[in-house]
Amino acid sequence: MMTKALMSPGEDLGPTTESQHPRNLLYVNDAVNAILLALDRGLDTGPLVVGGEETLTGNLAEAISTMTQRSGLKVAPNPAIARRGKHQSDGGSNADLETAQTVLGWKPSTALEAGLEATLPSVAHQMQQTKTLVILIGQARGGEMPWKSLHKHLLAPLDAHLALMFTDVQQPTVLLEWAQYVWSVPEYEDWSVVYDDAVASSCPSRHANATWRALCSLKGALFMGGIPDCQSPVWNSAGILLAMRWTIQQKIIEYELLSKYDWFILSRSDELYACEHPDVKGLDPAYAWLPEGTLLKSGAVAA
Repeated sequence: MMTKALMSPGEDLGPTTESQHPRNLLYVNDAVNAILLALDRGLDTGPLVVGGEETLTGNLAEAISTMTQRSGLKVAPNPAIARRGKHQSDGGSNADLETAQTVLGWKPSTALEAGLEATLPSVAHQMQQTKTLVILIGQARGGEMPWKSLHKHLLAPLDAHLALMFTDVQQPTVLLEWAQYVWSVPEYEDWSVVYDDAVASSCPSRHANATWRALCSLKGALFMGGIPDCQSPVWNSAGILLAMRWTIQQKIIEYELLSKYDWFILSRSDELYACEHPDVKGLDPAYAWLPEGTLLKSGAVAA
């Protein structure tokens, strides 16, 4: 609700179908105090439920709308933020709080309006932060030097999350400790199976597999390097990397990452970063951006 109110101050927050559902909201400081008391007094006493002031969803929406307009805070509309802020109803809740209050001697000390007012600026700040996911593909190569440079010049400055798509994902590295997502890819002897799967799921034509294989047979097809029977003049892994990029797309869809991140940065584990990555806030999101020096004289994009 706060997300919608901040992007569209004054608009009806609804939804009307949930307006009479009760909500039991608890400010985070009160929740922490209850947890600390439970560690001291509540062990071996059975389940303890804590909660705050009960209010109807409709009244909560009205309070947030009024508070947002009064604060003057506003965040520019952003489709990705709107998707991240979607609310799904659980049908309301009505918790029994008496046991926790009796056992712990606890009750919430923060009124609903005070908790909302303390939370609103934090929500506005978070909405203005760009969410970035860095994805490394291939293998865990390079060692500590490039990995530390990745953290220093890319992950830390952008406050970015990390995803790994490796064929050797079981190898213990510091990258595994940093990663929010770890995806294992088989080390195929013939990566053309990935292309067959991609075509089968994307193209309804029964002749589609023959079409991509015809492209593979083009003389000098550098972009299909590493795929058996392709006519690349020199061995390279461009075709394998292309297959992994398609696999990444499927993971982005599977994990609904488009609703969680504004930017995706694709790199490799042995890349050595000598300086900070450009701030993505200064880049136009309508384009895919390539660093200088990634275009070959032939006009092909370097893998």
